[in-house]
Amino acid sequence: MKKFILFLTHASSDITSAFEKLYTTTLNNEKSPQKFKELITITIAIASASDESLRNHIRSGISGIESGLTREELIEGIGVVILMKGENAFIHSAKALTIYDLDKNSYKR
Repeated sequence: MKKFILFLTHASSDITSAFEKLYTTTLNNEKSPQKFKELITITIAIASASDESLRNHIRSGISGIESGLTREELIEGIGVVILMKGENAFIHSAKALTIYDLDKNSYKR
């Protein structure tokens, strides 16, 4: 991952600099507890099936765990991800069935 970031930095240091500023500002402000931000980043990495992000945020989440994020909170967050991803599949399955039925009926005419 660092190799790719290095390539992007050489291509456009402005993009890399802007992203680093956003990253630092977002994760290092004091408005929300760090453990919640770590939980959010981990669950988004799970939902987006990003192995690299998952690895990075689990590693950086260790400090979040040490600062109070419990295993139970992480498991609860994982449950929400599973629910939400399942909900999308449920909704899109209903849409798929509806589209199929509508299209099938239109071909019968």
